[in-house]
Parts: sequence; C-alpha cells; structure tokens
Amino acid sequence: NYDATFTPRILTDRGVQFQNRFRYLTKVHSGVVDADYLNDDSLTGESRSYVGVDHTSLFRNRWRGQVEFREVSDNQYFEDLGGSLSTSTITHLNRSLRFDYYTNHLSLFGQVQDYQTIDDAIVAEDEPYRRIPQLLAQGRWPGLWLGSTINLGSEIVKFDRDVGVTGWRFNVAPELSLPLQRPGLFFTPAIAVDYTSYDLDGTEPGQRNNPERVLPIASVDTGMVLERLTNGSGRKRLQTIEPRLLYVHVPFEDQSDLPVFDTITPDLNLVQLFRKNRFLGVDRIADTDQLSVGITSRVLDVATGKELMSGTIGQIRYFN
Repeated sequence: NYDATFTPRILTDRGVQFQNRFRYLTKVHSGVVDADYLNDDSLTGESRSYVGVDHTSLFRNRWRGQVEFREVSDNQYFEDLGGSLSTSTITHLNRSLRFDYYTNHLSLFGQVQDYQTIDDAIVAEDEPYRRIPQLLAQGRWPGLWLGSTINLGSEIVKFDRDVGVTGWRFNVAPELSLPLQRPGLFFTPAIAVDYTSYDLDGTEPGQRNNPERVLPIASVDTGMVLERLTNGSGRKRLQTIEPRLLYVHVPFEDQSDLPVFDTITPDLNLVQLFRKNRFLGVDRIADTDQLSVGITSRVLDVATGKELMSGTIGQIRYFN
C-alpha cells in the first residue's frame, strides 16, 4: 500500500531533472505526493522545483477531508519544463484544505483556499481571491405537505486579497417546489427567494460597506422521457427521446453596487441551457423572462446500461 517512483529526466540544454512520486493507501488515508527538482538550470542559472500534494481522508460518521497543494519555484516553470500544451498554459495553482459531510438530506462543506498565480500578464487587481474561510450548507427535504419539496442553499465566505475590495459575503436561497411525476413525465413549479448581503472593506468613497440584495425566482420545469427497444448488431438497444422545457422569471434589480468576487459568465453549454441564472456565482443574478427548450436522445445497451451515444439540441428564448 506504499510505493515510490524515481525518474531522472535528461534535458540536454538544462541538466538532469529528478522527478519523484510517492503514493500511499490505508483504510482511512490515501494520496499522492510529487516532488520534482532541477539543480542549477544551465540556461537560467537557478535551481527549479515543483511540489504537488493530493490527500484524502475518509473518516467515520460520513466526514471527509481533502488537501490539494501545488507550488512551483518560478512563473516560467511549466512553460520551460512542463512538456505539454496543457501544462504550459496553467495560470494558477490551487492550495486548499477541505472538509465535507453528507447525510440523506443535508450536506456541509468547508474550506480555506489560496492560489499561486504564475502568469506574469495577470495584474494584482485580476488575481483570484483567497477564501479564508468558506462554509456551505445545502439541504433537501422531499415528500412534505402535498408532496412538496424544500431546497435550501446557504454560504458564508470571506474573500481576501492584497488589493481591491475585500470582505464577507452571506447568501441563503430557500426554494419551495411541487414536483408532479408520472411514468415518463415530470412537471415541477417552484419559487425561491435569494438573499445576499456583504460586509466590505476597502470600498471607494460613496459606496456602501453593507449592500444587500433580495430577489424572487419563479420557474416551471417540465419534460418527458420516451423510450423504445431496438435491435442492432444482435444486441438490444434502448433509445430515448427526452423533450424538456424550463421557464424562468426573475425581476430586475440594480446590482451595480455589489462587488464581483467569484462570478463569471460561462459559455452556453448543455448545463447552462437549463440553469436559472446565466451567471456562475451569486454576486450577480440575471433578471430574465425566458424559456429554455431542448430535446435529448440517448442510445443505451440494455444488457449493461452503458450509454453508447447521446445528443442534445436546444435554445433559450428571451421574452424580455
């Protein structure tokens, strides 16, 4: 349950790099430790190194701990020594300590997180924030009065950085839905209230230190799953056709006085097609009156359940 690998790597213009990997596995703990070292690079005249740690602990009573740590000696390390395009384009290295806990209805998550920024083109004002700490709690309680379901998401996090606005953000978003399901059919109306407040430091003169936002979110999610058996290459296949509609209404509220700590606008993809907020993160919630329309088809192997092929086409129509 332990092993170590030592790999000398000869770089004719720079010297010999020693790559070391240690792995371990016990009943509670598992992980990988990488340590690479190049003594006295012939081109730069400096010693260069990389350290990476991935550790997981599975405790009793449903608790789990995770450590991820990356560090390089200089910002050009991956460009000079990475050996692939995917590594040479890395801009940040994650360092985090995480704990999470799950029950049938509740999940808890906590972490402290920092980054090493290794792209010289990124100025201090654009570097990611440290989360010290971040605490999240999510709950789901189905089968309540008239078959209703209560979902609850909440977060408190402190964002810290050497420059710019910093501070605490608190968010809570309770949602009440009434899922109606029949074989091959679902219809789920829901209403939620999203509340976000801040306690800020380093704001500009005239800006509030404690802005807040309250927004109602109404939605209706409905769809069908139609399926049929087919024969192909002597094996039974299951083909599905799954149309889906999602209507979302969020009223407008001016959010220009709220900071942007970790919120982005992602590209449109299959996940974004049926999300209720076009932003990823809670610093911004988009006002909208929209209908997402999509249809998915899958082909599965009946004997194994393996998905052999899937395809989706969809569009978001904005009424306002």
